[in-house]
Amino acid sequence: MDEKKRIRERLLHEFQLGHTAAEAARNIKKALGDNALDESTARRWFTKFRTGDFSTDDGFRSGRPSTFETEPLRAAINENPATSTRKLAEELGSSKDTVWRNMKEMELSYRSGRTVPHDLNEQKRQKRVEICRTLLQRQQTSPFLDQILTCDESWILYDNRASEKQWLAVGQDANATPKQLHPKKQLLSVWWCVHGIVYWELLPLNRTITSEVYCEQLHRVQQQLRRPPYTVWARKGILFQQDGARPHVSAVTRKKIEDLGWDILEHSPYSPDLAPSDYYLFSPLKDFLRGKQFSNEEEICTALKNFFDSKGPEWYRKGIEKLPNLWERCIQCNGNYFYE
Repeated sequence: MDEKKRIRERLLHEFQLGHTAAEAARNIKKALGDNALDESTARRWFTKFRTGDFSTDDGFRSGRPSTFETEPLRAAINENPATSTRKLAEELGSSKDTVWRNMKEMELSYRSGRTVPHDLNEQKRQKRVEICRTLLQRQQTSPFLDQILTCDESWILYDNRASEKQWLAVGQDANATPKQLHPKKQLLSVWWCVHGIVYWELLPLNRTITSEVYCEQLHRVQQQLRRPPYTVWARKGILFQQDGARPHVSAVTRKKIEDLGWDILEHSPYSPDLAPSDYYLFSPLKDFLRGKQFSNEEEICTALKNFFDSKGPEWYRKGIEKLPNLWERCIQCNGNYFYE
């Protein structure tokens, strides 16, 4: 048996012991010397072994193969989906272009993983399903979407510029975007329904919501509901939908909502994907603000008013009327987060 064959047999033994390619390379070099093999060769053979082919014959070349085999590529990707085409090319003894071409033929794409708002355990997922099922059954027997008044908050930055790629001539420097360690911002609170924006306001700079502040806001919302065009609508009864933030669910706030005569619409905890402002209103608002800079609160208020006024009643209605479909999706996904 020649020396290379012996090394390949050792690699197979290391693989069967459950060692990684890097560990195998270190063990073999420790026994046979640093020049026995390099780690990239070990990775290529380990990729082959992962396909179920345990032959150590020299038919598997450490150089670039004349015909590309997709199974070793698939095995390498399954082991590490975050790997790069450069690393795959090194492991498979091929070129980046060949790897890329075969990945496209396999209909693979390189995408970032999604972030989710919370880590949902079984209890939280089940709670989401139960609430969505209750709301869906209620809507089917006695439609109530037209009565929903929904509320949420979002930070509005004074500087909404972001670092973006730019087309530049040779030697030309890209425009720099300074990093903001403590960005200047104000909290937007907004209440809306199928007819449009009922009320919105900005809190003073860097101020956050407390139960007392929230109750004062609710009083101002009630005053707005007593004015046209919401007077007749509010007489049908308000179903108030809000998330479970502490200021929203404190005893003081619950008493205030009771005094206002509003009914609370049950909302699934940890569920921005089921909150109209999160899944519908805030995303286009952020798109509208992207790239803009404001020097004072008045400029922000003007921009917000322009955005809210640019959307007709049918647009706001569409956002609320998405809810039944989203409740169904949540049930179908067993309470897991879902994406449209």
